[in-house]
Amino acid sequence: MEVYKRSIRILKTPIITILVVLIGSACNNSITKEELTKYVNNPQNGLIHQFESSKINYHIIYQPAKLLFEQDTAAIYDSLLYFELTMKAKPEGEIIRLIKNPNQYKQLITNLNHGLPGAIQFITSDKDTIMPYITHYTPTYNLDNSTKLLIVVKNQKLLESDEFDMKIAGIPPVDFQRSSFHFKTKDIRKIRKKL
Repeated sequence: MEVYKRSIRILKTPIITILVVLIGSACNNSITKEELTKYVNNPQNGLIHQFESSKINYHIIYQPAKLLFEQDTAAIYDSLLYFELTMKAKPEGEIIRLIKNPNQYKQLITNLNHGLPGAIQFITSDKDTIMPYITHYTPTYNLDNSTKLLIVVKNQKLLESDEFDMKIAGIPPVDFQRSSFHFKTKDIRKIRKKL
């Protein structure tokens, strides 16, 4: 009987180990970057919005930290919210081509590089106004026909509200039409839970 009990104890250890590994891997069933990109780019998931004015096509997308940073550092930056704003002039392509005056071109690039103070705001469902923590403009030097701006939001109030609007008041010196993008916070929370 003692031999039987010892045999069961010896068999229990590997079985428990295998079960722990299987359960752990099932719980760690993380979404791949490809799946995440496909999910984020699907308009039905509420993370991507577009707006067309007479001169500009605006395209805004919520970007999870996992898409912007390496796997091992993404968790560090996950407390912030990231939105990528793409602006494309119609029909020319690049926004800077709308500007013919060299001084206005210099002012536009300066504004894009220094965060467009006051031009971008987030308004929560409780009417709180939140300014971006930082914005980052990446010059394209005609390799791309659009202008991209990464908008980083630090304020937790966005995730605590039911919904929010991202409002663009314009980008001096070009008088672009004011545009607004509406996000439901549950859509952002849903993708953050999957990661």
